[in-house]
Amino acid sequence: MRIKLFHPMIALCAWSIVLQAQQIPEPPPNTFPIWNCSIPGAKETDDAPKPEIIVPNRPRTFYQLTQVSQPTLSVFRPDNPHPSQISVLVIPGGGLQRLAIEHEGYEVAEWLNRQGITAFVLKYRVPGPVDWGLSDAQRSMRWIRKLSKQYDLDPDNVGVVGFSAGGEIGTRMAALGDSSNYEATDSLDQLRCDPDFFGLIYTGGLVEWRSRELKTEIREALTSVENPVFIAHAMNDSFQNSLELLNHLAGIKTPVELHLYQSGGHGFGVRHSAFTASRWTSDWLDFLESRGHLRPRNVKIYGQQFALDLSQSNTLQPLSSFETDADLETAYLAQKAFVESWIHETGTRIGGFKGAAASKSAQESNGLPGPMSAVLFRSGWISAKADLKLPRLDPDPCAVETEIGYFFGADVPYEILNEEQLRSIVEWIAPVIELPANYSHKMKGKGVTDGIAANVGSHRYIVGKRVAAQTIDPDKLQIELHHEGSLEHAVKGSAAHRGQWGNLLKIVNQTIAQGYTIQRGQVILGGALGPIRAAKPGKYEANFGELGNIEFEITE
Repeated sequence: MRIKLFHPMIALCAWSIVLQAQQIPEPPPNTFPIWNCSIPGAKETDDAPKPEIIVPNRPRTFYQLTQVSQPTLSVFRPDNPHPSQISVLVIPGGGLQRLAIEHEGYEVAEWLNRQGITAFVLKYRVPGPVDWGLSDAQRSMRWIRKLSKQYDLDPDNVGVVGFSAGGEIGTRMAALGDSSNYEATDSLDQLRCDPDFFGLIYTGGLVEWRSRELKTEIREALTSVENPVFIAHAMNDSFQNSLELLNHLAGIKTPVELHLYQSGGHGFGVRHSAFTASRWTSDWLDFLESRGHLRPRNVKIYGQQFALDLSQSNTLQPLSSFETDADLETAYLAQKAFVESWIHETGTRIGGFKGAAASKSAQESNGLPGPMSAVLFRSGWISAKADLKLPRLDPDPCAVETEIGYFFGADVPYEILNEEQLRSIVEWIAPVIELPANYSHKMKGKGVTDGIAANVGSHRYIVGKRVAAQTIDPDKLQIELHHEGSLEHAVKGSAAHRGQWGNLLKIVNQTIAQGYTIQRGQVILGGALGPIRAAKPGKYEANFGELGNIEFEITE
C-alpha cells in the first residue's frame, strides 16, 4: 500500500492560499479605538503587532478573528430609538483565542437595532488572558457613558450582553462592579464602568474542569451584585457554568433569572432556529421590561425628580409637564418609577396598596375603567391607639378618608380570577383612616394621569384592629365619621362600585399587573367611602360598626 505524503512546502503554500482567500472585512462605520494611551496589560515588545486574520481551517457558518491587538468599539444606531434610550455593549465569544464577531457581534447589534436599542460591539484583544477582555470591556462602558449625550442615550441604562467567553467577561464585570480592573489612564476612566444590567448567554469558563463547581476566584469575587442578571443556556451544552452561577447569585440575593433550554447547542447567537434556545431574545426583552429598563426615560426622570422634590418640599411637577400625551399605562409606569426612587431615597418599604375613585360616579366622571391604584409605604403606617394625635401638615395638608382594609393569608403574585377566589385568600378585615397628602398647592396638574403618577397622594394611614374576614360582610358595614361630635358623613360599604369584593378584585389585579406581589402582612385599601374631606384641627371619631372605632386628633 502506498501512502502519499504532503511536502512541507506544498502545505505552506496551501496555508498561504487560505489566508489570502479570507480577507479581513472592512470595519463597520463609526468604529474607533478605545484606548488613546498605553493599553493596560499590553506586553512591552519591539516587535510590530501581527495583523488581524480570519481564523483559517475552522469550518463555521460565520467568520472569527484572531491576532487582535488594537481593541475597537463599533456603534450601531437604530432607525427608531426606543423611548427608554437604552444601550447595550455586545461582547462576542471565542474562547479568548478568537472573536466570533460576525454572529455574536454584528448580527446581535442588528437585532438590537430592530428593537430600537443602540448597540456597541466590542472587538477586544485576543488571544490573551481574560483580564485583557475585562479591561477592554470596562473601558468601553466608560466610552458609552461619555457618548450618551451625543447619541441621546440614558447613561444609567447601559447594559452588557456577552456570549460564551464574552459571558465570562460579563460575569467578571458583575463581580467588580464599579471597581476598575486597570489603573486610570485619563479623564475617561473617572466615569462609571459597571453595567446596569447583564445578559450572559451560554457562558463558559466559570467552572472548574474536574469539580464542575464555580471557580474559587470567581466565587470569592462575586460578593454583591445588585443589578439584574439574565442567564441563558442550552442543556446540550456545558450548562453547568450557568447553573452554578445562578446558584451563587441567588445566594447573594442578586435579581437573577436563568432560562435553561432543552436544545440549541453552543453558539446560536440570534439566528433563527426551531430549537427552543432561539427564544432567549424575547425572554431577555421580557426580563428587561419587568426590571424597568424599557421604561420611557421621560417617565423615569419624572419619578426620580418627583421623589427628590417631595423629599425636599419643593414645587412638584405634574407628569403632563414631562409627557404631554400621557395615558393610564404611562401614568402607572411613572408611579412605579416614583415608588422605586422613594424607596431608594428614604429606605422605607411597601406597606400595602390602595384604591382610589372607588365609586361608580368617580370612575365615570374621570373616564376610568375601574378604580385607580397606588402604593402605601410602611413609613406611613400608623397603628390605631388611644390619644392618637397627628399634625394636619406633614409637611403637606392632608385629607381624611374612611376606608376598609384587607389582609391576605398568603403572598399573591398572580391574577385572581373571581370574587370567590378573592374571599378565600382574605384572612383579616380592618377599619382604616387614610390621610392622603394634598399636593394641589405644590402641583398644578389635576388630571387623572397626574394624580396616578403622583401615587394618588398616598402618605399616612391609620390601621385599626383586625377582625376575621369570615365574620364580616363588608358591604353591610355602616360607617360614620364625626368631627368634634358633628356628623361628617355616613355611608355603607356597598357604596363602592361593584360592591366591596368586586371593587377589591379590580384593585388587586391592577396592582399585580403593575408587577407587584401582594404579601401577607400588607394591607389593601378599597378606596374612600363617602366624601373626601380636608382635614380640620380637632377630634375625629370613625365608627365602622362591627369593625369597631378609630379615634384620633388632628393638630396644626
